Formats: sequence, C-alpha cells, structure tokens
Amino acid sequence: MEQNDQEHSARPLDIKQAAAFLGLSQSYLYRLTSKRRIPHYKSRGGKRVYFDPEDLQAWAYGRKVEADGLSDSAKEIEQQAIDYITRKPLR
Repeated sequence: MEQNDQEHSARPLDIKQAAAFLGLSQSYLYRLTSKRRIPHYKSRGGKRVYFDPEDLQAWAYGRKVEADGLSDSAKEIEQQAIDYITRKPLR
C-alpha cells in the first residue's frame, strides 16, 4: 500500500489540481506558465499543461523571506547600492 501511495503522489498534476495544491486561481497559474515563471510540462500537442508536485513545492518554498525582512535578492541589491555609493565620490 505504501508503494502505491508513493507512485500516486509522483503523478503529474493538471492545472486544476496544481491550482488547488498551491492555493492559486487557475487563470493566475496559466499566466505564470505563459510567462515561464513556474516549472511545468506541456503535452506533446502543447495544449495541456502538467505540473510535478515536487517542482511545485520547491517553487512555493523557493521564495523564502529572511528573518530581517529582506530576501536574498534584496540583500544583493542593497549591497550593490552600498558598493556603488562608496565608490562614487560626492559632487
């Protein structure tokens, strides 16, 4: 029975299932796929979209906010701004 559960959870999700999994609307999920902002697969004909549950979970948890309130990218931008200011003399 445990092996069946593992096999079942490895099955790809359709758009409706993926939207429910992430708590998003289907239209927003379609928008994310069209902008290539979320990992997904297309059927051979390109008309159907499928999602790997593990990919979705990694994507959902991939946007971690650090304890100081800044994400890694915000920290990088802040550091670049500091570097720029310290290199440029004031006029």
